[in-house]
Amino acid sequence: MKWGEKMSKNAINNIDLEIKKLKEKKKELIAKREREIGAYLLKVWNIEDKTNEAIFKLIDEHKPNNNNIKSINDKNNHNKSINNIKNGDKNEQNRQAGFKNQTSGREEKSSK
Repeated sequence: MKWGEKMSKNAINNIDLEIKKLKEKKKELIAKREREIGAYLLKVWNIEDKTNEAIFKLIDEHKPNNNNIKSINDKNNHNKSINNIKNGDKNEQNRQAGFKNQTSGREEKSSK
């Protein structure tokens, strides 16, 4: 095996090791997030003393449907756009201005 081949193999092995470490880190962060959210839910809903079965039933009863989630996402995107404009985001202002110009042009053409 030549020196360049050995170096390439070592580099590949190092990348594989780094990927493995990153996957473990991701797994740990997801688990931490789930613990934190679960603890918050138990505290806010004041259900810390309930059984797991009762808690799962309560969560299932209040589970949002896809339409509710889409509505929340749409509102968040709308609010983000408004906040960007208020905060002086020039790209967003330009995008909004371009949209208004496009629609007003259509109105002018349609009124003729």
